[in-house]
Amino acid sequence: MRCGGRFLLDSLRAPRLLFADLAKRGNGKGFGICRKTGGEEVEMTMERIGRRRRFPLGGILLMAVFITVMYSGACWGEEDKPRPTPFSMDFYGTIAGAKAGDRVTVYNPRGVLCGEFTINRDGQYGFLPVYGDDAATAEEDGARRGDVLTFRLNGAPLPSAQPIIWRGDRERQRVDFP
Repeated sequence: MRCGGRFLLDSLRAPRLLFADLAKRGNGKGFGICRKTGGEEVEMTMERIGRRRRFPLGGILLMAVFITVMYSGACWGEEDKPRPTPFSMDFYGTIAGAKAGDRVTVYNPRGVLCGEFTINRDGQYGFLPVYGDDAATAEEDGARRGDVLTFRLNGAPLPSAQPIIWRGDRERQRVDFP
């Protein structure tokens, strides 16, 4: 194979490429480059391994959708987790008709998920930590003192006779839902 390029090395400076000529090899499997070191020519080759793989268009589109969903925060379970903060208030009590495996979620008035609990025993929940907002962070990540909370069972609002209020850090409150 004839190489038209030369790689010159100087012991005092970093290698510099004066002219490089990638020449396709006769067998069609790779490319070669020549370099000159200390008066002798050395041929370096790069071989492709195996056949070129092609992905069907459908596979590429499916992968793009998967990546978009994963990085948008809309993947299964990720958007439905409250952000733990150093401040929390615990709730416990009963929910009529609730079964083991049902999910109780709590939101502040601005729609931020502040707490969640998966029921272990039919009709009972708790202790359910409801996180307070951390003033040290830029985004709102929990309830504030005096916020009226919304409880949901598997996404459906739970009716309450009285407003449920986030009173502050380390408080406990029993709330029963008939």
